[in-house]
Amino acid sequence: MAKKILFFNPVYHYKEPLVEDNHRLITRYASCAVDSLKMSGRSVEHNKSAGYREFLKGDWDYFMNVDCDIINNNPKNRNMINELIKHGKKVVGGIYVCKRGDFHPAHRDLKLQKIYEETGEFPKDYVFDIPKELHKVQWLAGGAMLIAREVIEKLTKKHLIPNLPMIYKGQYLSEDWAFSQRCREEGYEIWADPNLDISHMGLYGYTLKDYYEYKKMEVEDGR
Repeated sequence: MAKKILFFNPVYHYKEPLVEDNHRLITRYASCAVDSLKMSGRSVEHNKSAGYREFLKGDWDYFMNVDCDIINNNPKNRNMINELIKHGKKVVGGIYVCKRGDFHPAHRDLKLQKIYEETGEFPKDYVFDIPKELHKVQWLAGGAMLIAREVIEKLTKKHLIPNLPMIYKGQYLSEDWAFSQRCREEGYEIWADPNLDISHMGLYGYTLKDYYEYKKMEVEDGR
C-alpha cells in the first residue's frame, strides 16, 4: 500500500523564497502521496505539538518534519522523503551540521554519549567519525526527520508536549534531542542517514563537508 505523508514545516520567523520553492519540489517529486502543513507563531516545541495534533486528525502514515532552514539539494533525483521512507524505520532523519562554531554534526553519536556517561566529561578534541551508511544514534536533530504514525500516537498520549526540553543525566536536551530521548524511552531506535542530500541554510548552505574541512584546517594549523 502506498504511504501517505504529512510534510510539516514549522515557520518561526520568516521563510526564504528559495527554501519555499525547494520544499515545493520535495513534495512534488516524492513517490508517495504528500500533503503539506505550515504553522507559525509558537515556540518550537508548541509548534510541533500542534502539528502532531493536526497529523493525528488525518490518515497519514508518516510525519515528515522539515525545518524552514533545511533544503534538499537534489529533490528530484535524491528526494529526502523517498530516501528516508525506503529505510523502513520508525524514526529516521538526515544528519546536518550547525551553522556556527566548528560546524559540528547536529546529533549525539553513541560513542560520545558513552564517553560522557563514563567520565562525566566531553573530550575537547573529539572528532565525529560518521559511518557512511544508515546507523543508530543517541539523539538526532529533527530538521529533516521522518516519524511513523505509531510513534506520534504513543508519545502524544504520554506527553502533552513531546518536544519539551528536558534534563537527562545532567545534560540539557533541546526540543529535538528531548523528542529523540522520549522515543528511546518508548523503545524506538533513532536512525541517521548521513547520505541525505541536505543543507542547513545560513550565510550559505552548510553541509557535512564544512565540518570535515574545518577539522582539516585545525590539524594543519596545529590546533
